[in-house]
Amino acid sequence: MLKLSMVSVGSEKLARAMQQLATGRIREEAAAAMNIVAHKHIVPAMKQELQKFDRVTPFVERSVRLVKAATPADVTIEVGPSYNSQLGTKGGKVGVDPQQVLQAQQFGGKRRDKRSEKLLKLHGWLRADEQTFLPSELLGGSGDGYGNLRGSFVQQLLAYLQAFQLKGSSSNMGKSRMADVHAGRARAMGKKRREAFVGPMQGRRYFVARGQHVQEIVGGESTRMVWRGRPNKHLAPGIYAAIGPGGRTLKPVLYFGKEHRYQPKVDLSMRAVHAQLQDQVARTFRARVYEAVEKAARA
Repeated sequence: MLKLSMVSVGSEKLARAMQQLATGRIREEAAAAMNIVAHKHIVPAMKQELQKFDRVTPFVERSVRLVKAATPADVTIEVGPSYNSQLGTKGGKVGVDPQQVLQAQQFGGKRRDKRSEKLLKLHGWLRADEQTFLPSELLGGSGDGYGNLRGSFVQQLLAYLQAFQLKGSSSNMGKSRMADVHAGRARAMGKKRREAFVGPMQGRRYFVARGQHVQEIVGGESTRMVWRGRPNKHLAPGIYAAIGPGGRTLKPVLYFGKEHRYQPKVDLSMRAVHAQLQDQVARTFRARVYEAVEKAARA
């Protein structure tokens, strides 16, 4: 988050001009100058800083905004990734705050657990000191085009694994929808994905692998996850999809691994260009004061 305040922009010419304006008008022009620079210069510069990411998502890029506008009473601004919701939710994705998404990239260290990781830990599939990592090749239809999993796919995966907290929760996948996934029926995808999908669909089932055991769905009156002994030493811990007839093709969906420690990658305080931005505020303020004095003289 960048915070910027009005600093002294004094010159004899400016001082003489300001003497011709009321104090309230001067503060109005100062606030206007701050807000103009925020929209025209700071927001674009911060979005450019985010391009240091590999394929920055539209959600994160759009989140950069003027969080706190300057007013005559408080001539300071705050610019940064934030959310703007009439419903009180955190961002364009429900439950996601862009500040949390970027925290590890800005300050370094461990990133916060995702909601999906918290659920996986709740069930004991993901250990306390682990997080999830994507395979080098994403499972077909699971990617969002920016190197991440689509939110709707993660929702389906967790629902299939019966991961939502309340037993019998309507968020968990029932036997009918699960049968659609197993058979590769199009209605398991959702309307938008069905319309965009090209080519034949393949049925799949998901399971959790950990050492020589897997946890998978079993049938019966209700769906539940159970551990089974399997010779799976060749599988790294994670979630896998068994695809096609008999589930002969195995594809990783998510790997489980030790928490990654990030190095700072972006500087959203914009220290490198702070002086230039401050100078831009001063120039904009001077121009507005001179214009206000000229208008007053012509009146």
